[in-house]
Amino acid sequence: MNTAELKERTSIRINKSLLERMKAKAKAGNRSFSNLVETILYKFESTEDEGLMSEEEFFDKIDASRKGIEEGRFVEVRNKEELHQYLDSL
Repeated sequence: MNTAELKERTSIRINKSLLERMKAKAKAGNRSFSNLVETILYKFESTEDEGLMSEEEFFDKIDASRKGIEEGRFVEVRNKEELHQYLDSL
């Protein structure tokens, strides 16, 4: 019995310079372009939900922030990265 997953051929349109860079990375890694793309997609699939939070967690963080402001504790954030760092610290 063959336990290998079936592969499906597909076609995508991507920026030419990105395609060239990806092909160069595949060649440098001694792998096929298809293998590189598949590996990237598997990594994306396994990590895409890690950064997401539930609605309840989101509102809990907002409530914690409001409470801190009311108590005179607040942090100035200047960009999105600093905002995420602050929210993660709550």
